[in-house]
Amino acid sequence: MLPLIHAAASRNVQKLVLWFWLHEPFELPGCLVTCESLQALKLNLCGDVLKLPNHLGFRQLKLLHLESAELPNEHFTSCLFSKCDVLEKLVLVHCNLAYMTTLY
Repeated sequence: MLPLIHAAASRNVQKLVLWFWLHEPFELPGCLVTCESLQALKLNLCGDVLKLPNHLGFRQLKLLHLESAELPNEHFTSCLFSKCDVLEKLVLVHCNLAYMTTLY
């Protein structure tokens, strides 16, 4: 899985659709979040927890579509959305926000 994501990121991918069913938390690969060309990311985790790497980028991300993902807490969303400087559209479909009191 990671080699394919790394290959896409290193080839200046602009749009990426990923679908995983891991039955464990999924951490976004560093090569993906620092990919300078990525403008649209659609991620379906089939109910798994989405984790962030220690370093974030997403400098050109305009569309973030999360489906069937569990967003663990406010700190997570604050870190994620604060790094998406040019985000124009956020889509959350069947995401678990049970542990959150505020969505930034």
